[in-house]
Amino acid sequence: MSSTLETHLNTATRAAHSALEARAKELATDEADIADSRIRFEAERLLDLYEELANPAVASDLPRIVKTLMDTDNACSEAFSTALELRLALPTTSTNFVQYSLQQGALQLESSILSIVNSSPSSKTRVMAVLEAMLRIVRAHNVNLTSARSLLLVCKDNARLRLCSESLQVSG
Repeated sequence: MSSTLETHLNTATRAAHSALEARAKELATDEADIADSRIRFEAERLLDLYEELANPAVASDLPRIVKTLMDTDNACSEAFSTALELRLALPTTSTNFVQYSLQQGALQLESSILSIVNSSPSSKTRVMAVLEAMLRIVRAHNVNLTSARSLLLVCKDNARLRLCSESLQVSG
């Protein structure tokens, strides 16, 4: 009886191992097919992106817009820092002019991005998603520049009031 059980156990074990090996081969084939499909899918997405970038409206304006966005981002960061540094000092009119011109540049950049976004036949492309993200950044910069400009105007008013107060104390 014991030998019969061992024989059946060995037979079952061999059958299980052969079934597992067959399944492993099937899975390896399926994984290779999936890997090929994934590579094909990624290549198709990359080709779609290249086609979007080859669109004449995008190809002509996108490099300028990206460069302008980077320049605006750097200039805005400097302007925000300057506004915060000048909050206790007497701001100059040139600081207001720099921030005003930055805000005008940011508004022009926003209109350039909007012109591409509005002229695109499809809003579901990756380039349009990037442009919409850039648009949110530009709009946030506009809000921050407005706040920085308001801060400078308040600082000027405070400095003017401080000077008036000091002149009244000296004369009085």
